[in-house]
Amino acid sequence: MDLICPECRGSLQMASARIAVCAQHGGRFEVLFDRYAAPLPATAPVVTTEPAAASDTACDVHPRQVAVHDCAACGKHICALCTFDLDKQAYCSDCAATQANVHNAALSSGNPARNLTATARRRDAPAENCAEHPDNPSVARCRLCAKAVCVTCDFALPGGVHLCPTCVETSHSSDEVSPKRKRLSYIAIALAVWSTILFVMMFAGAFNKWFTPDAAGNAADLIITNLTLWPLLIGTGLSMSAIDRRLKNTGVMKLAVWWNGVLGGIFLLIVIAANLGVFG
Repeated sequence: MDLICPECRGSLQMASARIAVCAQHGGRFEVLFDRYAAPLPATAPVVTTEPAAASDTACDVHPRQVAVHDCAACGKHICALCTFDLDKQAYCSDCAATQANVHNAALSSGNPARNLTATARRRDAPAENCAEHPDNPSVARCRLCAKAVCVTCDFALPGGVHLCPTCVETSHSSDEVSPKRKRLSYIAIALAVWSTILFVMMFAGAFNKWFTPDAAGNAADLIITNLTLWPLLIGTGLSMSAIDRRLKNTGVMKLAVWWNGVLGGIFLLIVIAANLGVFG
């Protein structure tokens, strides 16, 4: 069976035992295997199935991690986070995606075999393609940075948590959390401050002159109650949504939950006391 160029779909001509040249644009490609042809000659260079480890070398992508392999295609030093096994060889994420695309392009030319990259796509995957590999369909969204990730970039953790390679390294090597969770905590604390100020003013009697027994006083009571209750409820919900037991939680996040929880308890006691006639 003729070999097909993965870029232009032109015909590939074998230049050597493992190198093929495109007849259309002259591109050179390494032939890893030919499923329709006889085994490659014994004189062909043998590729080791386990690239030499680079235990004393830093990863080219994550400098803080120690390299454990060299990419079989580009030779890049890669750590355990960057290593992807394909045909018993170690590849970096970019080369693994390229090899998968070449493999799928060959299979798409009338071959009934499954397209592995396409069938790996999940039903609840994001609509857009992978953020790192735009040609690959996404299978999930990173829990921390919300980037779409393909099957090559997806790190599936227990509990249905999916992370991209960058966030996997960050979550294990630093105390940083996602900007979204930080923002939710800051908003929750701001709402707690607002409710605290209103509580202090109420206990100090700043609103007593408004709480008259007529209709205007009842309206003022209703307004002050809503200005205190709704920010408190929203702040409690935001502070709870920022907490994630599977990820790191900062002191600010815990403070937001505690502060809003205490204020909620105080508000509940005030309502119970008012219904019992404690305040006359």
